[in-house]
Amino acid sequence: MKRSKNRIHKIRKILRATYPDVKTQLHYRNPFELLVATILSAQCTDKQVNSVTKTLFKELTTPYDFANASLGDIENLIRPTGYFRNKAKSIQNCSKQLIETYNGEVPQTLEQLVKLTGVGRKTANVVLGAAFKTPGIVVDTHVARISKRLGLTDNRYPAKIEIDLMEVIPKRDWSDFSLHLIYFGSLIQRTVHGFETLQHFLSTKSPYDKCLCDINLRPGCYNRSIVLKCLERADILKLNEEELARFRSRFGIPIGDDEVAKAPFYRPPEDSPEMCSAEVLPC
Repeated sequence: MKRSKNRIHKIRKILRATYPDVKTQLHYRNPFELLVATILSAQCTDKQVNSVTKTLFKELTTPYDFANASLGDIENLIRPTGYFRNKAKSIQNCSKQLIETYNGEVPQTLEQLVKLTGVGRKTANVVLGAAFKTPGIVVDTHVARISKRLGLTDNRYPAKIEIDLMEVIPKRDWSDFSLHLIYFGSLIQRTVHGFETLQHFLSTKSPYDKCLCDINLRPGCYNRSIVLKCLERADILKLNEEELARFRSRFGIPIGDDEVAKAPFYRPPEDSPEMCSAEVLPC
């Protein structure tokens, strides 16, 4: 891992400059609505959740509403978020627990929140950070992926990644740092046109290395379509003809566009140096 104080300070400084104002993208009016929205966000985009909760929270507002509603009604209202049957059960049981144990109020500690049905550490930290301003590291897919690429953790499990990040990030910045990585990770996953932002994270190596790093940062990084899209942006990455030919050769992509679909696609083994060679920041 690459966790020197100076390096982490640079990472945090760049993230703050790139995303000066961060907040959860879920829409809510109170802690309970945020809790429900976060449970719904599992395996679902924030945009889709917001579309669903716009109607959901008009029909069902409080824990008492969810506890007394039929499971079928809840399922129909949240169906577009996926896994709607399990989510409906979790939300209803969670609502009953809130009524029985906390008089319908959302508790304000991690220990209490994770005892609720459907609430893990990630959901609890989202609620604590956004609704109660209590700092917490939220480890979602983006945070896990980017923090590993940055060398801040070498763990695969969210709870261990959370501990690794807590050790190197000041407590007051835990929530914001998580959101910074989520914002950045969402950009890199969603679009190939974010090079201006991505550029801040690339070391000042050759254009070839930058292009390789550009691809390494993406999910499914050696997928043919991703490599081809990066090649289309060769002018932005300033690859000369020699580097472009080297790049095509590296990934088994021929010069003729009509031959691309027929070409075997090269993918290095997971543990090869090529899969790990691109640096996100200088040491």
